Amino acid sequence: MRAATIITFFVLLSAASASAQDAPVRNRFPRQGERRTTLATLDLQSLPAAAPLPNVLDEGKKPTSFPLQLPEATDLRFQHANGPSYVRWKATKYGSIYGHLEPVRGTSSVRLARDILQGYHRGPNIPFSCSNEGGAVENIHRLVAIRWERLQISPDGAAVLEVNDGWFDGRDCKAYVGQKSTFSLKPILFHEETPLLFASRTEEGLLLHFPPSARVVSDAGGGTSSAKSLNSLRSVWVPIRKGQASSVLAELNPYHVVPWIAQLQGKIPQPIPANHRQIQIGVEVLQAVRDQEPTILLRLTV
Repeated sequence: MRAATIITFFVLLSAASASAQDAPVRNRFPRQGERRTTLATLDLQSLPAAAPLPNVLDEGKKPTSFPLQLPEATDLRFQHANGPSYVRWKATKYGSIYGHLEPVRGTSSVRLARDILQGYHRGPNIPFSCSNEGGAVENIHRLVAIRWERLQISPDGAAVLEVNDGWFDGRDCKAYVGQKSTFSLKPILFHEETPLLFASRTEEGLLLHFPPSARVVSDAGGGTSSAKSLNSLRSVWVPIRKGQASSVLAELNPYHVVPWIAQLQGKIPQPIPANHRQIQIGVEVLQAVRDQEPTILLRLTV
């Protein structure tokens, strides 16, 4: 299977060598019944360096002074199923209410810090309770460590991922930012003006970032492994080592991806032809023993 992968890679590379450039791949929607494939190479050194994700906040070191001396999270809001009950609770702070934290545009769903540490994935709309009754001990227990992300994509496709760690305070039903980290991502594949794939580089490989709805399959002699879980993007780390080849294949539904990206960019989604097929993305990585830099081939089929 490894030999077949390498042979396929060289066939594709030969076909692309005449026209491939170290520029983002752009393609357009073909006419109905037509499929179009675009090939290009990618320069690894042109990508921004990827910094490691910070550790989540330690629930064993919760703040003990109230109110919290932290900035309020403006990209999250507490959503209660019963609006009038929430209004009454805000006015009186009597009793308990339940709801969930709702992200605003560009922000992913909230995850509990302890779930991230345990590798556990809950569904969206994790329930949170709010109550202002009890003493200091109860107040500390009402602090919950959380993480949420905010993906911002500029009109030219450049992306910035903001990772926030903070506390949900059940005494006032608000989230507060404890630490914030930002990561720059370069768009390397475009569908017309819509960026479909972002990338960054690590000391030992390539970090690919797909839309969260993408179906991704990866294969590498060095053992491709997923990066730490991100809600805003689906990220896959591809190790790059001399004498090894790696490949990543992905399939995207344009009816899901194009409107999602356009919303993040603040644009009106482009019309998609009826009965359009899935968008296919291929990334092939190869570095011969004598090569100083790897060869990275990008393939986009629409």
